[in-house]
Amino acid sequence: MEQLRWLKKCAKMEGLGDLVAKVTEVTGIKAVVKAIAGEDCGCAQRQAKLNEIFPFNNERQQETNPVGEDVN
Repeated sequence: MEQLRWLKKCAKMEGLGDLVAKVTEVTGIKAVVKAIAGEDCGCAQRQAKLNEIFPFNNERQQETNPVGEDVN
């Protein structure tokens, strides 16, 4: 049952940045980083950039393909 909930959350993720954010939250790394670096540690910017570079959505990959070729 827990695995099914995890899969549903993963299906809503935009890209690699969302996955990394979730893993760091679950493992407790995020709390440690925020305790050391403070609230503005740059995590949100890194998450957005990773989502942009490595999206999970095929439509978005086609939009960002620099060569203009079909990704599929």
